[in-house]
Formats: sequence, C-alpha cells, structure tokens
Amino acid sequence: MKPTKTRYLVLAFLSLACFIAYVDRGCLGIAVKSIAADFKIDLNTPEGDRAVGQILGAFFIGYVIFQVPAGWLGQRFGSRWCLTACCLIWSLCTAGSGLSGGFYSLFLMRFLMGIAEAGIVPCCNQSLAQWFPRSQRGWTTGVLGGFMQLGGVAGGVITSELLGFMSWRWIFFAYAVPGVFWALLFVWWFRNRPAEHAGVNEAELALIDSAPLSVPRPMPWLKLFTTPAVWWLSGQQFFRGASQSFYITWMATYLMMRHNVPESRTGYFVGFAFIGLFIGGLSGGFLTDYLLRRTGSLFWARQFLAILTLTLGGFAMLLAGRMSDPWSFSMVLLAGTIIAGVTGPTAAAATIDLGGKFVAPTFSYVNMAGNLGAALFPVVAPEVLAWTDQSWDAVLYFSAGLNLLAAVCWIFFSNTAVIESEPEP
Repeated sequence: MKPTKTRYLVLAFLSLACFIAYVDRGCLGIAVKSIAADFKIDLNTPEGDRAVGQILGAFFIGYVIFQVPAGWLGQRFGSRWCLTACCLIWSLCTAGSGLSGGFYSLFLMRFLMGIAEAGIVPCCNQSLAQWFPRSQRGWTTGVLGGFMQLGGVAGGVITSELLGFMSWRWIFFAYAVPGVFWALLFVWWFRNRPAEHAGVNEAELALIDSAPLSVPRPMPWLKLFTTPAVWWLSGQQFFRGASQSFYITWMATYLMMRHNVPESRTGYFVGFAFIGLFIGGLSGGFLTDYLLRRTGSLFWARQFLAILTLTLGGFAMLLAGRMSDPWSFSMVLLAGTIIAGVTGPTAAAATIDLGGKFVAPTFSYVNMAGNLGAALFPVVAPEVLAWTDQSWDAVLYFSAGLNLLAAVCWIFFSNTAVIESEPEP
C-alpha cells in the first residue's frame, strides 16, 4: 500500500497561514510615510522617528507578551482551534488598523495583532512535529519559513503598488479578507493528529511514526527556564530577530532617506531582502537535513552551519552599507540574506530537537526571545540615528552586528540537550 500525501496538504495549509501572517504584519513598514503624513508625524525629527518606531514595535511587544501563553494553549488544545482563533483575530486587527484615527488607536491594533499572531510559529511547528518524521524537520521548517519570507515580498510589492491609487486604510481592509477564508477552511479540514484524519492511510501513519499529541506528564517549566541550551538558543533568536526586524520595519524608510527611493518603489527593494531569506530558508532546510544524514552529527548539521552562515551574512550586510546606489545595495543585501537565511530552518530544527515532547512551549519560549529583539529594534533604531547625527548607515551596521552576536551564541549551544519531564516517583 502506498502512503497517502495528506501530510503535504497540511504543510501547504500551514505555509499559507504563514504567508498571510507576514503580508499582514509587514505592510505597515511600507506605508509608514503615508501613515505619518495622515497622523501629522514628521519623519525628519527625532520625535517623529521615535513615534513611528513605537508603532512599528507595537506588534512585536504583543507578540512577545503572548508567546509562551500561546505555546501552552497550542499544547493544551491543539493547533486546529488555536490557529483558527489566531488567524481570525489577527485578520480583524488588520482591518481595525485601517480604522485607526491616530497614534494610540493604531498602536493598540498592532499590539493586539501581535498577540493574535503569537501562536502561529509554535502551533505550526507543533503540527510539523506531529505530521512529519524527524528526518524531514529541516526542509519542512524551511518551507514554512520560506513562505513567511514570500509573504514579506508580496506584502511589500503589493502595498507599494496599491499605495499609488488606494488609501493605506483600504489596503489594510483588503488584507484582512484572506485570513478569514483561511481560518474557515482550516478548521473544517485539519486534524491535530494524523490518525484522526480521514485522508491518512496506515502506510502514511507508519511513515510519519507520529507521537501522541497529549503530553504524558506536566510541562517541566523549571527545566525549560534553567537549561543553558535554551538560553543560548534564545540568545541567537533574540539577536537574529532584532537584525531581521530591520527589513520589516525601517528598511523602507532607510531606502527613502539614504538612497532617495520613492515610497511607491520601496516595496520592491525591500522584497529583495525577503527573497534572500526565502531562498536561504528553503536551501537551509534541505542543507541541514543533508548534513545530518551525511555526518550523523547535530554539531555539523545545526551548530556549525548556523555559525558559518550568520557570520558571512553579517559581513555581507556591512558591505551593503558601502554601496552608493539602491540597486547595488539591494544585490549585496540579497546575497547576505540568502546566506543568513540558512540559519532560520537550522534554528527551527534545533528547537524541535531540543523541545522533545514539548515542542510548542519550547518554540514559544525561544521565539519569544526573537520577537523581543524584533520589538526593541524599531525603538532603538531612532536612538542610533540620534547618537550618530541621523546616519542611516549606522542603523544598517547595527543590524549587521546583531547577526554576528547571534553567531557567538551558537558557539555555546549544546546539541544534546532535550527538554523532558522529571521522572515520576
């Protein structure tokens, strides 16, 4: 009997959710100039930069606060209902952003949207752990991450085009619609466990070798918080999240201020960064799986690969700052993001390895650190501008340095640690 292919449809559903999420979260950075003009915020002043930075960071603040609770909810109730609720709520918040009358209402909508999107990464990766064998964790997380970056590309390009003839408010309304349709289809079709799905035959079940969804013992929170491997993995996620936040928050403004790119064209140049992360994410997923099969070593497949790619990617970002026109800047940055993007699925696979039977809470904790970095970057960037006499290159170099700090964290990471329950007495 040939195994059915239902697991690939699951991956397609999860990837589409990630795509929609990144379109919705990333469109704000492209529309910053129009929103600032609507709210009477002057981007040429430190005060205006700080106000915009706070709005850009509001999403990540909510994301950070609800990351661990979202992981616990996913572990407790399963991905089917949690992802459905998350997608419906963030879609409503996207539409609500279009109704915002000023700084505080837009900040609130983005904050609530961050809370809603907090469940997508832990729940999606929990589903991958349930629906795919360990030997396929690299490429499947790479596909998931790749669709996140494609969402960033599409959101940037489409938003730039729509701004030419549509208000930013109507753009936000339009972006809310796909998520609602996805949620309704997902809750109807998806099941938390392969054994519960009518489209899965015995051959596919045997191939997946799925573990039970329910946790056999209580979540060992103390061990999660006190394991050094979790600290270092969270540290690299913090610095990577902060560095990549540049693309989704301040890069469009960087291009306008540093290279005089019109607002209607910034989305295309920002898209190059997300294309690089997409290519790097997909190739990184296959590469980490290949190295694991070839060497049998988690050190070479996870740790060494991450150190190498983050270091090279960081230096490529430094080189991009030396470019004198937006095209050469984007091409060098594209190369850097391809290289650094390899680390995404590598880190995701390492987190699944580390999480053991507690993938969703472990992913939540590690991802919380990444989004704390992402929340801080748009707020700190205006201070870097103030300290360097409005040097936008300094913001780029700051982002590059964060990649190098992430590489340092990987040096101290242990590939053998696994979060497990304490044995019963």
